[in-house]
Amino acid sequence: MASRYRDEILDYRSMPDEILYGDVAVVSVLNFQVLLTTVETGAPIPATVIDELRRSAARRVHQGISLESFLHAYRLWCQYVWETVMTTARATRRDEREAALRMAGKIIEHMNVISTVVAQAYIDEAEGVWSDREVVRRDLVEAMLAGQASTDQVRTQASAIGHDLRDSYVVVLVARAAPTVDDPLDRARTVQASLRHAVEVIKARLRPDAGAATLVGLRHEQVVVLYPADRPGQQATLRRQCDALASTVAGSGFFVGIGGWHAGPEGIATSYADAREALEIAIRAGTSGVPVSFDDVVLEHIARSSPRSKRLLAESLRPLRAYDEKRGAELVTTLRAYMESGFNLTRSAAALSVNPNTVVYRLRRVKELTGRDPHRPDDLLLLCLSLKLEPSSVDGEAAIGLPATDGA
Repeated sequence: MASRYRDEILDYRSMPDEILYGDVAVVSVLNFQVLLTTVETGAPIPATVIDELRRSAARRVHQGISLESFLHAYRLWCQYVWETVMTTARATRRDEREAALRMAGKIIEHMNVISTVVAQAYIDEAEGVWSDREVVRRDLVEAMLAGQASTDQVRTQASAIGHDLRDSYVVVLVARAAPTVDDPLDRARTVQASLRHAVEVIKARLRPDAGAATLVGLRHEQVVVLYPADRPGQQATLRRQCDALASTVAGSGFFVGIGGWHAGPEGIATSYADAREALEIAIRAGTSGVPVSFDDVVLEHIARSSPRSKRLLAESLRPLRAYDEKRGAELVTTLRAYMESGFNLTRSAAALSVNPNTVVYRLRRVKELTGRDPHRPDDLLLLCLSLKLEPSSVDGEAAIGLPATDGA
């Protein structure tokens, strides 16, 4: 049943497996068990089951499932049950075929009762969640994230709610770690209340140039922000605003991931993929007070995509680590200071409280021990990547939010 919902209903297609199979499928089984019991005994549906189905309807509101999609799933449930009954009844047994036909009336009667209950529960929950002006509709957000912002249908839909779409957007994702609440509905309401707070802060902090509007939507317990940006240079303004946003919501446990700028409506999907990865990095590292931009971690992302690259980078610093431990030297520290000073000998010497000639000598030792010359661009890039991925890089790692590299 759950797989069929995913195959035929768009909202369920994008639902995480843990919700689809750990919640939706469980409710579908419960509904089927109750049907069998009521058919067998003739008793009404128990009040405890009605309450659970109502709670499941409320959860669908918070999971971003539209009412149309929700009721579509119930219709598919009814169709699937009926098809199974007919398939099970043997054609050679007249009594079984007649029993199956009588079951049709029972299934429809059950469906009428249940669909009325869950539809009303859904509407009751939805009425207290979001006003039309707080967030844009889920289907509009989905269409834009799929790169369909240039279609007439999407532009007409956006215009109907007072938004003139721009050509290019940068995607920002805001989410928090899952709250430790046992009851699923209480958990959903806790998440929703925190998301409402996040939306209010986002609208106050993320303000594009005059004449442009930020679009804010919800998707699977995340706030999706579509920030209008006609050119890459506007990323700097967005980054400053995201710094303020992350600082404000850090106390509530929120994390911020920023996608890259990609031209045109089709670039929104790529920016969304960037933001998702940046957000995952932020959550893994626990850097809730600092936004993580995909542009900041793109080199690390490329380097980590290949096990061979990770081994090469890890091995690049190993001779320096061994030398420092044996001699009490500071080659790795010097190399890091050289990188963080913008490859300026004077500034890196000042940061280390040594003479610039000492820095020159140490960089020469780096070349001798690793075979990588810090004055050659290709070698310098490899050494810098090694430093960024090096687990002892406390400051650098906190900034980019990367886990430790195996074997480094």
